[in-house]
Amino acid sequence: MNELIAAVLGLVQGLTEFIPVSSSAHLVLIPELFHWEPAGMAFDTVLHLGTLLALVAFFGRDILDLFAAFGASLKDILTGKNWRQAVSASAERRLAWLVLLGTLPAVVIGVSFKSALERLFEAPLSAAAFLMVTGVMIWYVGSRKNEDITGLESSVSPRVAILVGLAQAFAMLPGISRSGATISAGLFLGLGRETAPRFSFLLAIPAIAGAAVLQAKDLHQLAGEAWLPLLIGGVVAAVSGYLAIFLVFRSLQSHKFKYFACYCWLLGIFMLGRILWT
Repeated sequence: MNELIAAVLGLVQGLTEFIPVSSSAHLVLIPELFHWEPAGMAFDTVLHLGTLLALVAFFGRDILDLFAAFGASLKDILTGKNWRQAVSASAERRLAWLVLLGTLPAVVIGVSFKSALERLFEAPLSAAAFLMVTGVMIWYVGSRKNEDITGLESSVSPRVAILVGLAQAFAMLPGISRSGATISAGLFLGLGRETAPRFSFLLAIPAIAGAAVLQAKDLHQLAGEAWLPLLIGGVVAAVSGYLAIFLVFRSLQSHKFKYFACYCWLLGIFMLGRILWT
């Protein structure tokens, strides 16, 4: 892999991981369009680490607060305090547990249906069809008039966390955008245009970190890889990912989120046409 291809794939990963247009659909389509060889799991792991770095840079203060709150609540539980009081003693503690609760559906479904999901990724037609579904979700909820509720923690309940977590699990299907599904679910459930994406991106942190950990077994391949393409791909994914997070917030605040649906439909139609007529 040369440096230009690494930069393009890093850009695609960084932007589409957070903009609701499905990173899986793009990473299937673009190498096919240009007849590029598969990048390999080691490079894929580096890209995931780049997007994880973007999340850490954007939500660094939130992450530190949530880790501290989670540790404090665990300490209280282990020392015999009532678990309900330990979990809800502060807004940060409650949110930390809600993020954990929202992560569980993807873990359970991902482990239970791993083989079936992997087979779907081998069928480009599935990615194209599900991309059209992503567009429908985004257009519907993007057209709703959600006013933000003051305070993230006052808006997210255990029920909302589980349902948004189920949406994240649904996004394991190729062509379903993770951010599109979780933000759409949050907006549909009544979260505000600031709250829904923030909770969605906080949920993405354990999801992307988990994917990187699962791929860590392939990092031994890095010894045989040229380091410059890896570095370029990771850095471009991190920088473009950070900008993509900012863009999603801006699109929601300016009520332009629904227009991402048009891109999903156009790309889905293009993919369907390419599959059916080639």
